[in-house]
Amino acid sequence: MIILLGLLLCIGGCSNKRIREALESFLSQEVSFPSTLICCSGGTDGVNPLRDSIPKLIIYVDSTQCSSCRVSHLSEYIPLYDDALRSGRYTLAIILSPPVSEYGHIAHLLELYKYPFPVYLDKDHSFRKENGFIPDDIRFHAFLTDRSRRPVLVGDPVRSDRLRNLFEQELQNL
Repeated sequence: MIILLGLLLCIGGCSNKRIREALESFLSQEVSFPSTLICCSGGTDGVNPLRDSIPKLIIYVDSTQCSSCRVSHLSEYIPLYDDALRSGRYTLAIILSPPVSEYGHIAHLLELYKYPFPVYLDKDHSFRKENGFIPDDIRFHAFLTDRSRRPVLVGDPVRSDRLRNLFEQELQNL
């Protein structure tokens, strides 16, 4: 029994160590935004907010997630978008990289929902290719970057009050 408990603690510790190492590596990289991203919602008035030096809250939905499910719940980000517009402290960027077979369906859903914020479609998965350091673990797919496009906080502020508070604290430090 004691050996089994020790083994479980070791496995848990190894897992935490891998996550910590992935986080440290992730936070040391610079995020790039491919020119192939297509803005499909919430017009940008000719200005590409991915190219400026304002901090960005990136919500990345890769092809392993249910893209249509995520599109239907993007309204959760309207308060964050409104805050970003009002404060000017950051930009919200949602990047959807659906399976190629679902691309047309996702583009159609974005037309129907008419979200006020930019939603970028990544048809050829170039965001992932150019940012290969982003872990597969979807917990790393929502993050805040600083002005140099380096991640400074990992986590989706919509998911919990604790993450929202950390998000606000980090914005004040930028």
